[in-house]
Amino acid sequence: MIPINVGLAQTAKYDQPATLAIPLEDDHPLSCSRLPNFARASRWILRFAVGISLICGPAALTVSGSDSPHYERVSLPSLKSTEPIPRPGKSVVLTVVGATAGNTDSGNIEFDIATLERIGLVRFTSKNRWYKEPMTYEGVLGSAFLDAVGVPDRATTIRATALNDYVVRIPIEDLRRWPVVLALKLNGKYMSIRDKGPIWIVYPNHVFEELAGPAHQGKWIWQLKEIAFE
Repeated sequence: MIPINVGLAQTAKYDQPATLAIPLEDDHPLSCSRLPNFARASRWILRFAVGISLICGPAALTVSGSDSPHYERVSLPSLKSTEPIPRPGKSVVLTVVGATAGNTDSGNIEFDIATLERIGLVRFTSKNRWYKEPMTYEGVLGSAFLDAVGVPDRATTIRATALNDYVVRIPIEDLRRWPVVLALKLNGKYMSIRDKGPIWIVYPNHVFEELAGPAHQGKWIWQLKEIAFE
């Protein structure tokens, strides 16, 4: 019998991917006695995968080792952890204060959109109280952002400041525990200031019910301009 992960399409809990078990007879292409017939076995696996995708949808199959079943990986990071964060070549959209990987004379880090995107992009669709319909957010995973800028040893909180100087404090643990996103795009388009851009901190309340309450919705700060470690 061979177990095959078929993702989350038919599961009751988001963190428990479904597993489909297939009994194999001795004369089956995937049976141990037939493993030398690699090409035939590969064709059988491909046909099975296509069938599952047609039944459960394109997101039904999860790749072993993927970051999470809760979001779609849009692009892999191109900014290496050992590489200094480059100075922005275009308009600064985010300043990071107190990080360990400063790229300015003051020791802060300044990002333009292109450099933020080099950390790697993810995408998910979620509902919130500001829109009637589910919206798709694309941006930088919070945990990847922390790894890129370097978190000071004693820091426990980020102080997020918006363009209008509104401030909210967010535990660093939030960005490690859940796939919180620094969203740059809404439904595939970069966000203008009028549309809560250029950066909006978004929580994945589509898969974690505990994030749907007011305690966490207050952390959805938009028009983000600065993050400081405390």
